[in-house]
Amino acid sequence: LAKLPKKIPISRDEFARLKIPTAHTTDFGFCVHDYTMTPCERHADCINCNEHVCVKGDEGKTTEVRRRLEDAKQLLTRAEEAVTQGYYGADRWMEHHQKTVQRLIQLTEIFDNPAVAIGAVIQLADVPTVSWPEVD
Repeated sequence: LAKLPKKIPISRDEFARLKIPTAHTTDFGFCVHDYTMTPCERHADCINCNEHVCVKGDEGKTTEVRRRLEDAKQLLTRAEEAVTQGYYGADRWMEHHQKTVQRLIQLTEIFDNPAVAIGAVIQLADVPTVSWPEVD
């Protein structure tokens, strides 16, 4: 993906050589989930998905990751306040936002690391699925 020229179509043969059956762009990278097998299990929560990749050096997408980190920090603060106030279910949202902030920080640290080459394809490690309790 990193070697593809921006906005230039490629042939099916070139795409097949990438060994990625499907891909589509997201706000800050590419989803490589194969929708012919199953629907998306994360429903646009791309940062918390192990089938999402980013390419270091794409300034527009890097800017979006940094903006999302600031948004996620604000959401985490609000979720923490809701937990403190005793709102039902706020603890699950706080846990989710903690993971999201952690992953966005990981990604920005990789983007800022001079040892990681421009054009490197970045795929963060798997995230365990949040288990939601049964509702009576």
